[in-house]
Amino acid sequence: MHLVENYALAAGAKIGMPTIQTSFFPVGSEKYITLHACSGMNSKNYDYYKDVVKILTPKIEEEGYDIVQIGEEGEAQIKGVRSLLGQTTVRQTIFIIKNAALHIGNDSFSCHAASAYNTPLVTLYGATRPECCGPYWGDKEKQELLCPDLPDFKPSYSKSERSKRVNKIFPDEVAEKALNLLGIPNEL
Repeated sequence: MHLVENYALAAGAKIGMPTIQTSFFPVGSEKYITLHACSGMNSKNYDYYKDVVKILTPKIEEEGYDIVQIGEEGEAQIKGVRSLLGQTTVRQTIFIIKNAALHIGNDSFSCHAASAYNTPLVTLYGATRPECCGPYWGDKEKQELLCPDLPDFKPSYSKSERSKRVNKIFPDEVAEKALNLLGIPNEL
């Protein structure tokens, strides 16, 4: 059962489309991808986004896209992207995600916000499973939910993992799914 359904059942509430208010933020780019590299649990944080960016950058620059990193002050900045870390409110961040061509990130609030606005997304899972923690809203054809290719994969739901399962996802797979959602030809 998905967490949203579980919460609704426990609360005796109906599930509807979320209403998320946004506030304008000047991104400075017409075409951009959002990248959110952090979440509330270290075990969900993918350590190879810098490699994903290296693979994506030549392809997306040809098409006029920029990569904008969103998140809180103090999070590690990914080299080669425009950082908005700590520069936006939650409502401004949602505005940025809503208007992005694509969102890439871990299982976190930002992927759920992207799904609520039907923004195409690539989300990585390791400590959790997309069947219960994945985006609830949006067109599933515009969502790539990646899990590690492990035999008998079982999520830990733990805040920390000695060997993070999410890191078993290859950067080229993340980049390929992103390029495919953007409609950019690739040989990955």
